[in-house]
Amino acid sequence: MSKVTERVKTLAASLKPGIVFDEAGTAKLADDAFAASLPEGLSIDLVRKSQHAVLDFADAATSALGDVGLDFLKKNTDVKSVSLSGKAGIDVLNIEIERGKSYRNPQTGAQAVKYGATSASLKTGVGSGRGAFKEITTEINEKFTSVFSS
Repeated sequence: MSKVTERVKTLAASLKPGIVFDEAGTAKLADDAFAASLPEGLSIDLVRKSQHAVLDFADAATSALGDVGLDFLKKNTDVKSVSLSGKAGIDVLNIEIERGKSYRNPQTGAQAVKYGATSASLKTGVGSGRGAFKEITTEINEKFTSVFSS
């Protein structure tokens, strides 16, 4: 039994005509494509409020990790970085703060150190482990293999 819903299949069909490639193979969806795809009863304003709540959570978690992580790194001089991961709905937040990170200064070319170098990612629930997405990517792999393999 397919895990790909009829809604996803219908939505994919409606998006296809709007996918037009440039010479490099890059396409862009229309700015209103997502808003137009929302099911009845779910407004783009509500989605944006939800997305802003996730971003606020990510900002707060980064700030908190910075404060708590600084204390931890002061006490644990052999540890090079602190990290944090957690769920934000179906999204996953990953944050890392490094004690010090060497980099080449692009203006001077000299090596420099940035203390408290912070990186964060917020990954959506899209991923190969999710049933429908896995089924879709497997189908894409099979189609591409039949066309491009010799």
